[in-house]
Amino acid sequence: DYLEAAAAKSQAVYARLQRLRKGGLTAIGAPSRKARGSVPQLPYLAGTGPIAWRQMTSAIRSSKGLLIVMVILAIAIGPILFTSSTSKDPSGSVVGIMAWMTLFVGGWLRFDFRGDLDQIDHLKSLPVAGWAIAAGQIVTPTLLMTACHLGILASVMTVSRRADLLLVSAAALCLPFNWMLFGIENFIFLLFPTRAAANPADFQGYGRQILVFFV
Repeated sequence: DYLEAAAAKSQAVYARLQRLRKGGLTAIGAPSRKARGSVPQLPYLAGTGPIAWRQMTSAIRSSKGLLIVMVILAIAIGPILFTSSTSKDPSGSVVGIMAWMTLFVGGWLRFDFRGDLDQIDHLKSLPVAGWAIAAGQIVTPTLLMTACHLGILASVMTVSRRADLLLVSAAALCLPFNWMLFGIENFIFLLFPTRAAANPADFQGYGRQILVFFV
């Protein structure tokens, strides 16, 4: 009985580590028994659409908790910064927080090459151009982060009842800004692929994160 219980526990721990290495901290919990949620089929667009659709569906089905946290951040951070700021114009602080969110929260949105390390050979075998595969992989985290940024800006504009030039410019530039940063991070990952740290003592993983952060 002990051997059977130990084997079952070891199998559960191994499965949890595999989910952690593939999806990061948001994939630690037990997977749902029945996959629910989907998105409408996207246009083909030279192969970009189906790849983006798969990542969007994976985000909805496996990381609903993360999506809820991002919605809460989008609703709460803006008004909190605006009301707690001592300056008369806290728009600069809001934009700065948005930029830093892409660097830190973006590490949780592994719906791109970083979460598809075991599928690289399959992706390379698809009859699709390389640029289409790369674009399709980056679409999902870029859109999620951009939606969070737009939610923050909308909440700030609602609370302040005004839309100055800085906030409007941030709304216009957040999509290319997020696209650039996720592209750089995925580019570094493809040059030096690695799995997410599976234990707190992985100093090599922390060192890599620091180097990527500097870049």
